[in-house]
Amino acid sequence: NGTNNGATINTSAYGGNSPFLPRVVDQADPKDAVQLSTGSTSFDGTDDYISIGDTNDLSFGDGSDDSAFSVSAWVNPVDASNFQIAFKDTEWQFYLNNSDKVALFLEDESSGAYEYSVDGGSAITQNVWTHVACTYNGVGGGSANAGIKLYVNGAEASSYSTGDSGSYVAMENSANAVTIGKQSTNFSQGKMANVGIWNKELSLSEIQSIMFAEQYAGLSDTSNLVSWYDLGTESSGSELITNGTMESNSGWGNSANAPASQGRSSEQAKAGTYSWKFVTDGSTSQGGIKNTTGFTTVTGKAYRLNYWIYNVGANSHNLKISDGAGSGSISGYSNKWMSSGQTNGQWNEITVDYIESSGGSSGYIEINGPSTSNTWYIDQVSIKQIYAEDSKGSNDGTITGATTTTSYNASPKGVADP
Repeated sequence: NGTNNGATINTSAYGGNSPFLPRVVDQADPKDAVQLSTGSTSFDGTDDYISIGDTNDLSFGDGSDDSAFSVSAWVNPVDASNFQIAFKDTEWQFYLNNSDKVALFLEDESSGAYEYSVDGGSAITQNVWTHVACTYNGVGGGSANAGIKLYVNGAEASSYSTGDSGSYVAMENSANAVTIGKQSTNFSQGKMANVGIWNKELSLSEIQSIMFAEQYAGLSDTSNLVSWYDLGTESSGSELITNGTMESNSGWGNSANAPASQGRSSEQAKAGTYSWKFVTDGSTSQGGIKNTTGFTTVTGKAYRLNYWIYNVGANSHNLKISDGAGSGSISGYSNKWMSSGQTNGQWNEITVDYIESSGGSSGYIEINGPSTSNTWYIDQVSIKQIYAEDSKGSNDGTITGATTTTSYNASPKGVADP
């Protein structure tokens, strides 16, 4: 050992004049896993679902013979028990059973007979994205369940639990809708994306390709694909409100109870130059404005009303949404007080989703104030149909309650980008 005669010792590896080896710096950009959809749609397990109107190309039996079909989807169940993926009442049902296992059920409506097959392996994990698929070769008859194959994450079930009842012949082409996320009173709780329906029995390699397809555009073959629902982007139709921007001095007038005054104004505007102003002076009963050009809606379709309101002197207002026929009101919106989250002296956004109860070309909305002295400005009023788009065909779905989120974090992911 040496004796220190005045030397200064520095114990820091990277301080002073300490020698050290240079470190290698990773110059590559970090890579994210592949986003397989634009997002996903969430179902609350209570009353959320998507309805697809009856169409012949989503039926796979004629009462005498069955034909082949397949269904695939990415699912992320909060509660996997009785999680409904896709269902055509009295025909076929693709779902997770009460043991959280993938199953396909086939029904012969006239006889009440049925055939089914359940994955004999492990249950589906909750709160995790899992790819599931079913195929049916269309064999029909008493051995129909032998024609079913089930897949989880691109692998066929290693064993099956099958069952039947009665003398099954074939499915029948009913007039019932297809639903995603619902079967009778059973509602799914969780997320879904990339739901596809084919009119053929898909092979294992085809299912593996579909599993990691980057959205609809990434599918290698769509020749036998009937319908595809990305469920990551909510689609909307054309604008139904005339002069919702308030830039023209037309299209709006007194509601059933006239306010003290109303008209186009440049005093406040959410966008552009103008809004529509109305004033109540305490002598009117819920006076306000309504659109004077009726809009057209279709019974059973989903619509979104969106508008901005600037309150002066009150933090609530009254909303009425008529049905398209113009003779009644949308349930819950005959005269609903809108007060939640509104602040005086600033623009407040209001959004209402509803299902049309009686379509027609005479739809209107009324926005009224209470019978006190107040001023309101209305701007950027919009009503559009909202739907889950069928990227392949024309079988668009009507969204009831379910929430679509467009983001990387809300979507299933594929293999890492090298």
